Amino acid sequence: MAPSQKKASRLAPATPEERALKRARRRAEQAEQDARRHRDQRRRWRDEGMDLTQADLEAQEPCRGCGLPWIDDLGAFPPLMKMTAEERVGYDREEARYQERHGNCRAARQTLQGSRTQHCCYCCPPPPMSAETTERLRPLLEGIRARGDDPLHRARLVVWELALTCGHVARKTQHPGHESYNLCGTVECRECGGEIMGILAAVRIGSAGEVGHVADLPPRDKR
Repeated sequence: MAPSQKKASRLAPATPEERALKRARRRAEQAEQDARRHRDQRRRWRDEGMDLTQADLEAQEPCRGCGLPWIDDLGAFPPLMKMTAEERVGYDREEARYQERHGNCRAARQTLQGSRTQHCCYCCPPPPMSAETTERLRPLLEGIRARGDDPLHRARLVVWELALTCGHVARKTQHPGHESYNLCGTVECRECGGEIMGILAAVRIGSAGEVGHVADLPPRDKR
């Protein structure tokens, strides 16, 4: 038998558990990388003053990330099934432009109501909310904040123990209606100085009112 064949014969195939762990690590490390990229980008927007004010937006200043307008006065595209042939040509042209510039950004996209120009959530600082939108959302946000500060509500939350890519374990809370934890998310590891880490696995360990280390949890989970 040739040496290469002997070596191959000694390598046992990976077990299903080993393959699952490898997939979980790839997924967690990709989520970690993406989250750190977005964090660094937000810091750059802040440091370089790239955010538009409401006055800038109303004056139709272009996006400081890509240079294209947020307000293009073209009107939103109708649903695909209701587009005319001319509208479909315009839609495909905008999609091709977007993919050429942002196809590898691994980010969502956004537009303003009444406009067709698409903006990348990684490259383009988000536009400011209008005063009307802020006021409309205020009761909802205040209600979420009040529930987060309510000890009875916090006691009903479910505690999850998360295995992180760095080797540490973190605990986070979720609404009891969730049957699983979002493994495509990330957390800031306290043991690593607040660095963003991916999640390899999550184990549900009980309600916050029953778990002994509730005092170690933050006042409310913002993730």
